Amino acid sequence: MLIEKAVFNVREVKEVLGISRGLVYELIAQGQLPSVRLGRRRLLIPRAALMRFLEDRAQKSSAMTEDGSRDKV
Repeated sequence: MLIEKAVFNVREVKEVLGISRGLVYELIAQGQLPSVRLGRRRLLIPRAALMRFLEDRAQKSSAMTEDGSRDKV
């Protein structure tokens, strides 16, 4: 299982979250998903950062907003 790794590349995060590669880059750019850059091209996402992101999303999706709609990723 991928969750056992210490760090993930963008492709692996895409697969774990079930989102597009572009959305992974957007989350990184927005600071919602912390990453580490190795060299000019390689981005790695620490396991702890991914787990925090998933926990935050789980809490937000279970909490309803005042107007009754759910928060987006």
